[in-house]
Amino acid sequence: MRLKSALLTACTLLTLTPTVAQAAPAQAAAELCQAGNICTYYYLFQEGKNFSRSNSSISGCVDIPESQSYHNAGVPSLKLWKYSNCTGDWVWATAGTVGGASFFSFDAVSR
Repeated sequence: MRLKSALLTACTLLTLTPTVAQAAPAQAAAELCQAGNICTYYYLFQEGKNFSRSNSSISGCVDIPESQSYHNAGVPSLKLWKYSNCTGDWVWATAGTVGGASFFSFDAVSR
């Protein structure tokens, strides 16, 4: 009888003990953007980096791969445009911020 009771207690404790999940590697988190750069990403929440360039090297309009989010890790603030050739709607990518496409994807960047 004591053995049955001990086994029942052990089984109960094992099923009630929470398991500890290991943290995902840092690489699974949003991809970092080097200081001084504007980075754009295929997906929302800064995942799937598809463009990275020093802010100071952007003059005029620069067409970029279609992007859903950005990280402006530099100065100055830049404009992200709906269409290539810097046409259509645009949003400010304020220096030091991250953001995502609300109503349209980004196809170009300018100062």
